[in-house]
Amino acid sequence: MRATRDVMHVLAVSVVVLAAMVGQAQALTVTRALLSGGTLTVSGYGNTGSTIRWEGRVVTTSDQRGTFTFTTTVVPTDCTGTLSDEVSAIGVGIEGCMVESLPSLAAVLVTGQTECWDVKGDGVPCAGTRQDGEIRAGVGLRYTSHANGTITDQSTGLVWEKKTAANQFDAYMWDEAFAYVASLNAVRFGGYDDWRLPNVRELASLIDYGKFNPAVSSEFDDCGNGSCTVGGSYWSSTTTVSAPILAWRVNFYDGAHLVGGKTFTIRVRAVRGGS
Repeated sequence: MRATRDVMHVLAVSVVVLAAMVGQAQALTVTRALLSGGTLTVSGYGNTGSTIRWEGRVVTTSDQRGTFTFTTTVVPTDCTGTLSDEVSAIGVGIEGCMVESLPSLAAVLVTGQTECWDVKGDGVPCAGTRQDGEIRAGVGLRYTSHANGTITDQSTGLVWEKKTAANQFDAYMWDEAFAYVASLNAVRFGGYDDWRLPNVRELASLIDYGKFNPAVSSEFDDCGNGSCTVGGSYWSSTTTVSAPILAWRVNFYDGAHLVGGKTFTIRVRAVRGGS
């Protein structure tokens, strides 16, 4: 009799445990989350008959065993989605999904102005004017001059050709400017063969609006040490779209952006890097 009672007790306990297991909430689990051809397939298991949501939208219902599978084209940009049922929510990393890289941010340079003026052109204290000379927004102008005839812009990463006392006034038509840069590459000027004609934005990045004639930092205005800048116009590689017989140039007297006929003869300063 005792053995029979023990067996009955074990059976009763087992039934209670089984009943508890049946009523127990199952953790929401993902076994696959694969993106292929723009379609995301997600499989997993949880509670029986649960409403399954993906990114807050109802996508399916789990079956009697608690399993589910669904497909969707809703793919979060960070490649991690939210899956939920009535009990819990989990983050799901998506296989085959790639996070789109943010574009690199180019440096917006400080103008170089540190003074302020009124409408009559008289100098005034900058405090409270909110003029450029007070705010001085942007990344500082920082250059390193090298003995190989080049200057590196530490803010943009561009490397510039130095102009010397011997060639500072040399002038070219627009097509000749490209030929001049090609000649620098042919002799590996400064040890490099990837020189090019700067575009108008790159060329204008050299302007120090706190100076004039020439409107450049001291590294470019040190002719006694082989780094000269004429206070005049220099060619860019940028054509004027409204009139393609013209190209943009930058005047290093005061930083003005101008257009000119491609048959004009003006100065050239080569650049490399930044691409």
